[in-house]
Amino acid sequence: MPGQSIGINWNNMNSRVGLTLCSLIIAAIAGAGTFLYADAAHPGDAFTKYLIAARSPALLSERASDFSFLYLFFVKALGTDANLILFTQCILHIFVALLASLTTFQITRDLRWMLVSGVLIAAYRPFLTYAGVHEPESLLLFILSLIFFLTTWLLKRTTVTPLLLIVISVLALLIFTAGLIRPQYLLMIPAYAYWLSKRLRWKAAIWSVIVLTGTGATLMLFFSAAKPPMNPGTVFYEGNNPFAAGLTRGTSPLIMELEAANRRRPDYAHEAYRRIAAYANNISNNQQLTNKYWFGLSLAYIKNNPLLFFKAQAKKLVYVFAPFEPHDTFAAASAEERLRGKAFTGFWICILILPAILLLFPKNK
Repeated sequence: MPGQSIGINWNNMNSRVGLTLCSLIIAAIAGAGTFLYADAAHPGDAFTKYLIAARSPALLSERASDFSFLYLFFVKALGTDANLILFTQCILHIFVALLASLTTFQITRDLRWMLVSGVLIAAYRPFLTYAGVHEPESLLLFILSLIFFLTTWLLKRTTVTPLLLIVISVLALLIFTAGLIRPQYLLMIPAYAYWLSKRLRWKAAIWSVIVLTGTGATLMLFFSAAKPPMNPGTVFYEGNNPFAAGLTRGTSPLIMELEAANRRRPDYAHEAYRRIAAYANNISNNQQLTNKYWFGLSLAYIKNNPLLFFKAQAKKLVYVFAPFEPHDTFAAASAEERLRGKAFTGFWICILILPAILLLFPKNK
């Protein structure tokens, strides 16, 4: 009719045209940002640790605990083709932006918030950085995005249905999958089950399905595997020792000398930590004792230097608002530096928008 404005009803949750249009816009922005703006599919430097391990069964057998299990499978599934892996990670980045924006829409039912969140995720510099690095973060972000999307769907349900139980089971398996990428995410299982049970009426269903699935997955990972995955003790040491400046990994000069002398072996620091721990304890290489040894050194340092420890933590908090993010691999640091002048959206944005997220999230009684 004459004089009637034409446009999208931003608050209309049934506006499928608006939802589709916003999704296409976000996908286009994320694709352009990843492939053209950041050029993540063609990085200047490569982190070859996983590529070498996937092509060397002997190295993989010797150092199985130094690698992310599921990401290594991901690399092998793509034929250890460095370019194809990065291309796939760029596609995953687009889906991360889409899932994050759809999660926001499920919470707010407002297409404007959907667009804002999608654009911020698409342009978020740390995500763009790791889309172009042969590390597990892009795959992990995709899994976590699925978890958050399905969680917001669950929070809208009020009755138990077969579909709902299937979604809960899928959520439990997704959390387990995240744990196969980075084992610390297995800790999400009991915490996540408790959090959901406090917000939903059907506590018995949520608790039984998630906890039983999660417990079985955890037992399978930790008790059937020959070695526990990754190295939490050494990671903790790198952030809490006399050489840790708080900006990026800090380690002893001896570790750095051993790394320099063994440059042909990828990410040699893991081996160096085990060698030193074995020598100090007069034993053969043992991963559990290695983690215990370096974790113990960190605790001793914290106990003997509490003031220095708290000053370091305060410095880390300040670095949160820095205009750049430090990285512990040369490939990631190089990609970050290349993007600094292009993408302003660093980690500090997460801190600034946190109050808005807390206000938007539904509070279920």
